[in-house]
Amino acid sequence: MYRPVPFREDRADVLAAAVRELQFATLVTLTSNALVALHIPLILKDDASGLRLEGHLARVNPQWKQMSAAVDALAIFLGPHAYISPTWYASKTEHQRVVPTWNYISIQATGPLSVIDDKEWLLRHINELTDHNESGQQAPWSVAEAPAEYVQQLASGIVGLCLQVRTLEGVWKMAQHKSEADRMGVIQGLNEAGNSSAQSVASIMQHLENERAQ
Repeated sequence: MYRPVPFREDRADVLAAAVRELQFATLVTLTSNALVALHIPLILKDDASGLRLEGHLARVNPQWKQMSAAVDALAIFLGPHAYISPTWYASKTEHQRVVPTWNYISIQATGPLSVIDDKEWLLRHINELTDHNESGQQAPWSVAEAPAEYVQQLASGIVGLCLQVRTLEGVWKMAQHKSEADRMGVIQGLNEAGNSSAQSVASIMQHLENERAQ
């Protein structure tokens, strides 16, 4: 993962918080003859067993039978991102040496991936995944509300995945290398862009500005 110094993010707590918030990942594995990408939610766990990402996929999906723990898998979490127009830079009026770019957050985790075909593990995983995402609901739903035989039937139709995290690194490309005037111009331009992704990037940039001011 290419990480220019101004954009590197190595703080474990920041990376973990972002992974837990983003949750949905592109999981890339190498089979005997091809690279395969899965798009699945992954739960970050950190306990005595170490840092790991847990997920699942449909049993009818043949990809799980082709996964090899001998080769590291790669989980990619893409955060808010947005196009940056040169017209937003204050320095444009000074020297015109500006070009378009893209601001983004990206986190990558690598490590050996194992397949878990254990009913108890899968039921625990389903409950954890549900509880994590239902926690913000006004009236959270739980797996226990569904008929037990129905849940058992669904659990038999999936297999678990566990990526034991060996490396976890991130890039927060948020114009940190630009002047304050340019950064504030980008924040204003993003806020006026009128789409949620641009405004999310503006919010992150403003948070970084607030951190600088402390």
